[in-house]
Amino acid sequence: MTKKQPKIVSIDASVLGINKPIAVIQSNRTQVEAMKMQLAMAKLQDGDNEEDYMKMLEVYSEVVDKEVAFLTKVLKLTPTQADAVLDLDQQETIDLIMQVITRVMGIEQTEDEEEVTK
Repeated sequence: MTKKQPKIVSIDASVLGINKPIAVIQSNRTQVEAMKMQLAMAKLQDGDNEEDYMKMLEVYSEVVDKEVAFLTKVLKLTPTQADAVLDLDQQETIDLIMQVITRVMGIEQTEDEEEVTK
């Protein structure tokens, strides 16, 4: 599996006196940090949707933690490799998890595995 180029978003931080856009990698790591910030901000809100919104963010954060734990355990990743999962974007993470699940469950064979079984 070849590593894809990370998705990068540009942030306009001119309000801070920074004249050039700042490149930020769109990854599990940055999304979890963004969700933590949203959770903190949601605590300031009033209304009925606050609990639903906070629950959604908490669940998503838990899912990312479980994804990393699953891949770490099943693939026997080193701490450095497990940390690298956080640098993937969510689609790359899901693709890797689905590859592991389908192969472990015997649902899909790769061309290499098909060659071995012939």
